[in-house]
Parts: sequence; C-alpha cells; structure tokens
Amino acid sequence: GERTFTCVVNDCKQKWPESKMMMHVGYHQLTANDLPVYPCGVCGVGSSVQFTTDESTGGCVAWLETKEGKLVSAAKKPAWVAKVKCANFGDFSFSLATAAHFNSTNPCTNSLAFCAACPSSPVPVVHWLYEGAEGRSTSMRLHWETRHPNMELPDIVKGISEEERKKVVKMGATPPAKRVSKTSSRVHLAAAAAPADTPAAPAGIPAAP
Repeated sequence: GERTFTCVVNDCKQKWPESKMMMHVGYHQLTANDLPVYPCGVCGVGSSVQFTTDESTGGCVAWLETKEGKLVSAAKKPAWVAKVKCANFGDFSFSLATAAHFNSTNPCTNSLAFCAACPSSPVPVVHWLYEGAEGRSTSMRLHWETRHPNMELPDIVKGISEEERKKVVKMGATPPAKRVSKTSSRVHLAAAAAPADTPAAPAGIPAAP
C-alpha cells in the first residue's frame, strides 16, 4: 500500500500519504521563514544536495532520470522521473510530467528542474522550484540570483500563480480525511440505533463509536 509519512517540519507531526506529502511540504515552504534556503521538496527540513558522479553524502540528494531509468546528462534522452534520496524519508520518486500539472486535487507543482545556465556535464545542476514564504528567494530562484545575477530569470523560476499559492496553503494545511466505506458506515449506524441492552456484537463486527 501507499506509504505514510510523519511531517518533520518544526513540531508539525501530521501524517500524510506519500502522494500528497510534497503538497504538504509546499504548504510549509510557502508559509514558514525558517526552512533551509535549499529545502528538500519531500521533507522540507533537509538541505537539497546535488547528485555527483562520486557518492553524495549528507542532506537529501536529488537527480533526474530518463524514462529508461538512466541518469540524465547532456548526451542522454529527456528527463522523465525525479529521484530523491531523502535523509528523513528514504527513496522517493515522481513523474516530472505529473508534478508540473496543476489540478484541483493536487495543486502543488513544486518539482525538480535543470538550471539552463549551468554546464550539463558531467551531471546537470537541478533544484526545486518553489520559493519561500512572502516571496523569499530559495531553491532555483536563489541559485539564479547568486550564480547567474546578470541573466534574466527564466519563466520557470518566476514563481507560482496566486491561485496555486492559495490552494496549496489551504489544502496542504490539514491531512486529507480518510474515506469510510459504505459497509462500515452502515454497521456503525445500525449499532448506534440498537437498544441499550442489545447483546455485544460478535467478534469481527466493529462496535459503535
């Protein structure tokens, strides 16, 4: 089944399904000023570290792979999957195409992307896209401002829409409610309606809440 992560940002400790964790971390990035300047998009507290041809240590290592699972370089096919070896949550991966698509159920488009101005060999430089709270420069935007100050910011670095910001802040603040099956609901309703002296339910039948 899907993994569940316990948020490690400050004292949050909320539990989120893996498919929604990046949205929750995006909420923290857009509302908190005390996260790293290059925060991991999966846990929020680890510093995102560039993958190198040598063994990368410390922080949350990030890189991009092709559809065939090969490390992306200048001579390889286009990037397809983002990979993170998160210091807090372990191995994590996601589709770049899916992450870039804004929608009403998962509005967060924070993702890993290449820096178009940096050399792409032996390994391209990648950073997360979200900026910090109140427009604080972090991640890719901070990289461009410090490493390429005389170059115009590309569109991908210019920030997210106000609609996305509002949706991520609203939906990322509270874990999604667990769905209760209709069968379970009927059992609970029947138990609640039973007389007080009704014998205990057989083993395996949920008791009334």
